[in-house]
Amino acid sequence: MNEKGNPVPVTHIWSDPVPCLFKVNRRDTVGYYIDDNKFQTARYIIHIQSDDFEENIMIELTDDMKRNLGTFKVRDIQRSRVCNRIQIMI
Repeated sequence: MNEKGNPVPVTHIWSDPVPCLFKVNRRDTVGYYIDDNKFQTARYIIHIQSDDFEENIMIELTDDMKRNLGTFKVRDIQRSRVCNRIQIMI
């Protein structure tokens, strides 16, 4: 809302690229449950070196040749405090 209380258009701001390792998920048993308890197979498994990452955000995945693989919602995050890495399923 602006100062007059009127709605303003939503703007999407992307962060700087975050280096990561990713692979296409080829296993039917790796995934997450969506809203109505339906199992959804993950499309990609991503590993980043970080200890701070949010669930339910949108990420844009590009490969090392700068080809856009798509925009995805982060569905599941698993943190490893030992090696300071995060595994993300989209």
